[in-house]
Amino acid sequence: MQLRSFNTCMNIVRHFEDAEDVTQEVFTSVYTSLENFNGTSKLSTWIYGIALNKSKEFLRKKQDKNVRDI
Repeated sequence: MQLRSFNTCMNIVRHFEDAEDVTQEVFTSVYTSLENFNGTSKLSTWIYGIALNKSKEFLRKKQDKNVRDI
């Protein structure tokens, strides 16, 4: 599960260390939000969605930071 999440993050953020950081955020979020998992989908699908959202959030924050630095 962790490798699949890392690969998802890596495909989006395209930087190894950033993907590791985002993956850590994914599993922190999974741990703190597990009671919100309603079981209408597979757990792996739910985690995949979190990985997508965290990766996109990372890119938005990175882009905002780069824009402010200009």
